[in-house]
Amino acid sequence: ARAEAGGLVLAALHDLDLARRFCTRLIVLDQGRLAADGAAADTLTADLLETVFGVRIDNGGGVIRFSSVIPLAPA
Repeated sequence: ARAEAGGLVLAALHDLDLARRFCTRLIVLDQGRLAADGAAADTLTADLLETVFGVRIDNGGGVIRFSSVIPLAPA
């Protein structure tokens, strides 16, 4: 209701799919440092997810699908 009324709603989420669906702006931190800040579509890129979270994305047709996250093998 607060967001619909134009108010600010701040939430710390670790569910990236939920954040992508419901947030208008995302701030991504990497070890306490700012890694990205912007609209969900601009922020949650395959490159950022691989760099920050160590996951590779299967983006069939250019659409990032979080249900198909494949963990990277340890270095």
